[in-house]
Amino acid sequence: MQASQWHWFLFAGLRRRRHDIHKTFAMKVTEGAVAPAPNMAILLIYQPDTVLGSTYDTLDHFRDKGVSPVVVSNTPLSAADEARLADKAHLVIQRPNYGYDFGGYRDAVLALKSRKIHLENLFIVNDSIWFPIWPDCDLIDRALANPADLFGIFYNDREGREHRSHLQSYFFRFGPKVLHSRDFLTFWRRIMLTNNKHMVIRQCEMKLTHYFTSRGYSRDQLYDLTTLKAATKALPDDQLREALEYHALVETRSAPEIAKILADTSGNWRTRAEQMIDGEKVAKYYLIAHPHTLFGQMKSPMIKKDKQPIYSFQRGEMVRLGYDKDMRPIVAEEVRHRIGDASQLPR
Repeated sequence: MQASQWHWFLFAGLRRRRHDIHKTFAMKVTEGAVAPAPNMAILLIYQPDTVLGSTYDTLDHFRDKGVSPVVVSNTPLSAADEARLADKAHLVIQRPNYGYDFGGYRDAVLALKSRKIHLENLFIVNDSIWFPIWPDCDLIDRALANPADLFGIFYNDREGREHRSHLQSYFFRFGPKVLHSRDFLTFWRRIMLTNNKHMVIRQCEMKLTHYFTSRGYSRDQLYDLTTLKAATKALPDDQLREALEYHALVETRSAPEIAKILADTSGNWRTRAEQMIDGEKVAKYYLIAHPHTLFGQMKSPMIKKDKQPIYSFQRGEMVRLGYDKDMRPIVAEEVRHRIGDASQLPR
């Protein structure tokens, strides 16, 4: 642990109590037009300029699936955005960006608890992703039908380090067994609130999955590393070569070995490539997977919004290959305004 992090541990409880005392004055809660329901969603947004059209599309999607949404904005909203969001949500909560996503998740969970809303399922989603991206997206249906107590999109499996294996935190679905337990509220009441992003990842995102599974709750996910590797290996030769060229640019440590494989004229290149994939030397990160894998094979229900060059390049490749043409129009439009190319990648 870095010395700069000690004070967060030493004063975590005090900071949390202080936040809970003062949040009545720091938070603004607006009643929305949508009634509460047994299936609800918390949508955490941070959009300082204006709320994106895709955010309203996400809210419409939840309502179409019978899920009543609560919006949490970690930045102040304009009067127009607040009113429009309230028309599509049960509540709109505006709060300081304290604790980042997990601070917002926590305040919304406790707000729902204070209203004594009977929950059967609770989705927790943030706007670091575009979701849904396909007109026929069935992720909500699949999540509701899944019997697991805790469900997510992708499970980061850290072999030999179970306490660090976790569901990625941009999408969770909690089922009734968890929601009706003391453990659920205990977790949210006691999480560390910090403005140190590294510690939010370590102390909140990475710990959430283990906290619940170690207490006997079941976990499932749409994808994991095994499905990601299988999807990459299922690519036809021309697409696999294209994917390898892409990964040589975004996973630079693997570039020398990839170059040797692509230069192999013995007819053995594919076997060597699949061995590299199985050995987790390349194509092991879901969020930056090549579009042929992510969309062609897996039909991922989401795509990362991150502004970093690696994600801009991924979106540029997605558009170049035409995957945007089948996406929801508002998502495709926003994606096309956030693309980059290989020249922007760090060397």
